[in-house]
Amino acid sequence: MAAKKTSKESRPVELEVFGPFELATERVGTTRVVRMSRIDLVALAHSRYPKHSFDRKRGCYVFAMRNGRGSMPYYVGKAHSQELCKEALTPDKLRKYNEQLARKQGTPIVFFVASAREGDNVLAATVVKELERELIDFCYSANPDGIINSHHVNAARGRFRVAGVPWMGAGRLQGKPSKAAREFSKLFGLG
Repeated sequence: MAAKKTSKESRPVELEVFGPFELATERVGTTRVVRMSRIDLVALAHSRYPKHSFDRKRGCYVFAMRNGRGSMPYYVGKAHSQELCKEALTPDKLRKYNEQLARKQGTPIVFFVASAREGDNVLAATVVKELERELIDFCYSANPDGIINSHHVNAARGRFRVAGVPWMGAGRLQGKPSKAAREFSKLFGLG
């Protein structure tokens, strides 16, 4: 006899893709480095999605490089104890982004994957950790030689529904996917 699924297990988590947000850079000698404050990233995100509170939103972020041939993911991070914009720009993350900028041509961008509901800013830490694992697995599939963090490759898939992203359950898709969802899908070679 099959085990009963609880309503929590059977109901996918509804998420949305926000972005891409272009990270500001400046030239230091012969190298470009990311120079963007948390306040600037919050303002940029809020200007594109005014109904969402990016100074409080939790979830995951995907750092990528965009160039003439599309975009390529390099790093997936999670923000469950502090907001996305703050976690995505910690000194450790900036060091990782800047190492990629030194090796790769392109424009650094970041996507956020967070709750689709406007007032729902905090996801449970366990949900954020599972989402990070699934996103790392997808990033590894798209960029096996370039992904910085590959510690959760081959994660179980299927728990999340991201609006407009068909390979992540399509979420509450009504009409055509958002520009962010389309570009996010292309990041993984699936758009």
